Amino acid sequence: RQLRSELKSIAKGERTITAYLARIQSIVNTLESIGDPISHRDQLEAILDGLPEDYNA
Repeated sequence: RQLRSELKSIAKGERTITAYLARIQSIVNTLESIGDPISHRDQLEAILDGLPEDYNA
């Protein structure tokens, strides 16, 4: 539950894009390893929702 909550609220903030994506991947991998996988759509939604406006093209 905590990891899913973090995934929904994660933001890039001051992290590099690489660190931001690595954190999301880590959460996704952990959830999958405990039998609670995240759909690709939800992964993409988490990535896009957490990006700041300057990534909006």
